[in-house]
Amino acid sequence: MNVRVDYTGQVRSAAGCAGVELQLSTGATLGDLFQRLVSEGPPALRPHLVMDDGRMQPTLIVVVDGQAVAGAARETAPLRDGATIVLLPPVAGG
Repeated sequence: MNVRVDYTGQVRSAAGCAGVELQLSTGATLGDLFQRLVSEGPPALRPHLVMDDGRMQPTLIVVVDGQAVAGAARETAPLRDGATIVLLPPVAGG
């Protein structure tokens, strides 16, 4: 199946591009996608996506087809063919 990942903010800067299209195996999850992004992306992208132990960054907002996916469900959330995943880093301000 094919999915599109759109990067925003600091994640876009770390990735060096606005997004990627990837082919994943049928039944792939968000966790599978993140492993792929970390293994194939530039090293600067890793800390924006996962913590030292490999779990997804809890502050990263993950939106799949317009729906935010939060909490522990993110690791096992299934993806569908044609899905668009948007990665939104936390925003700080004052």
